[in-house]
Amino acid sequence: MNHEVIAAYAGVGIGIAGIIFSFISNAKAAAAGARAQGANELASSANKIALESNRLNVDFFKRQGVIDLHMAWRAVNELNPDKLVGPDVNLAANALDLTASLWNHDVMEKEILYQSYWDSYRLLFETLKGCDKLVPGYKKKACDFITPAVELAYERIKGHHLAKTKTTTLS
Repeated sequence: MNHEVIAAYAGVGIGIAGIIFSFISNAKAAAAGARAQGANELASSANKIALESNRLNVDFFKRQGVIDLHMAWRAVNELNPDKLVGPDVNLAANALDLTASLWNHDVMEKEILYQSYWDSYRLLFETLKGCDKLVPGYKKKACDFITPAVELAYERIKGHHLAKTKTTTLS
């Protein structure tokens, strides 16, 4: 097992431990607060701590997908529409699909996805989308590897890209 995978598993374990700790802390604080005077104040404080801990864990998990995504993209080769290689097309489609899932389901911080993968995503998407040649070893055309989820993510990320473009007007 390589270091990146071990680091990913360790990170997931730490995140799960944090979630468990926050739920236990919240339950203990709520029980103690119910027995003591000022229970509302104590429970409210514990609840705020637990909510913040949960928010931090969600943020942590959103960053963990970076390793898996990096590994998927690492295997992707540039596609030549005139000389398609079946496994390369399949790997490219899988990387597009994973990226699309992370974007569409808000599993990872969108800014990380945009900054790190938009240019490659756009290039592969447009190459596959514009290629109606049969892929060797598969019974479908290159453009058929584009799923609705991949297409939706492309439009959404493109919108994000366009929203970052600064414009001015002369009065």
